[in-house]
Amino acid sequence: MRIAVPTENGRIAAQLGQAKEFTVVTVSEDGKGFQKETVPAPGDGTIAAVKLLAEQKADVLICGTLGLMARSAFEMIEIELVPGCEGDADTAITRYLAGEAQGDPSILQVEIEMDENDPMQCMHDCAKCAGCGAGMPIPEAVKKHIPEV
Repeated sequence: MRIAVPTENGRIAAQLGQAKEFTVVTVSEDGKGFQKETVPAPGDGTIAAVKLLAEQKADVLICGTLGLMARSAFEMIEIELVPGCEGDADTAITRYLAGEAQGDPSILQVEIEMDENDPMQCMHDCAKCAGCGAGMPIPEAVKKHIPEV
């Protein structure tokens, strides 16, 4: 298992996209051994963080605040999310491994925004997007932003 934490000076970064580095801990299959490394962030922004954690094959992300787009991206690549954490990164990792509850899972419970003038409504409610097969047709205003394959 690989656990990643966006950090600044050993503390959990308040915002994922602004982290300067990530503490990545690899835990052995028997749970008795681990390896810790610090990986520099590849630049500012959430997209860079998602890409880095996918490349690092992270299984778990312990973090501070987490936006809806980041949440969706991490869920798509099957990274378990532990948002709303703060303080020492090593302590948060230890608590996670001990099975202790931490953070604020309500951060992931984002209210659905309804705005008729928003061409990207599917970003707020995936039930409006046919991309996952669960909902309505893709609005024409969104289709113009989707490249043809």
